Formats: sequence, C-alpha cells, structure tokens
Amino acid sequence: MRRLLLLLFLVPSIAAGQSTDAAKRPPMTWTVRIGQAGGFTGGGKGLRLTSDGKLSSESWVVPGADVHTEELGQLDKAELQGIEAQLQECHGGHGKLRGTMPRYVEVERDGQTTRGEGEDLPPAEDAVYQSITELVARKHGEALP
Repeated sequence: MRRLLLLLFLVPSIAAGQSTDAAKRPPMTWTVRIGQAGGFTGGGKGLRLTSDGKLSSESWVVPGADVHTEELGQLDKAELQGIEAQLQECHGGHGKLRGTMPRYVEVERDGQTTRGEGEDLPPAEDAVYQSITELVARKHGEALP
C-alpha cells in the first residue's frame, strides 16, 4: 500500500518536472539572409532577419569589404511565425546560375548554416525569399532587393 501511495505522489511530480524543463528550454534562434550578390565586383545587397524580429538591410561593394547595415525595423510575432515555419523546409542547394547576380537565401540555426542560391532558387528557399521581400514591400513601400 505504501508503494502505491508513493507512486501516486512521485509520478505526477516527475511528470511536472519534465514539463517545466521543456518550458525552460530557450526558443530556437535563427538568422536568415536573402539578397543578390556577384557581378563584376562580387558586391551585393540584401536583407537580414533574426528570430527576435530585427530586420536590417545589408550591402557591400566587394567580398570581404565592410558590410553597410541599416536597421529597417521590428517584425511582430505573427509576421515571424509564417517565416519561421517556412525556414524548417530550407536545406540549401543550387538552382540555375544564369546571369551575374544570383539570388541567395542563407539560414543559420542550431549552429548550422545552409545556403540556397541561383536564379531559380530551390522551392523552400524561394518561398522564404518571396515572403520576406513581400513583407518588406508592404511595410516599407518598396521591393528589396
């Protein structure tokens, strides 16, 4: 009987401890960069979005040069949720490399980076690219990049 009572008290407290451990885990952090780069100089421009909603533009003249960054604002949780769901499908890859300024989508999460690039981005990366550029166009009245 004692064992039964002990189990009745112990099991719920263990289960409660496990659920609070899961709740204490920090949310996944990620950074996504989209844009176009290449051409004669290798320069480019793009956008950077982080999991905390910070949106900025980036541009550089040549590879390895200083990156000019301009803060564009903050996205709310509802706007981030759709993009975060799309990021789960991004695994990198290359599309057709026509022209001199291919588009790219670079995703950093859990210490790993994937990059999709080309005029024809892989489908998941293209969806992220379109979502972010449309969101920026709606908020700022211009299409970037």
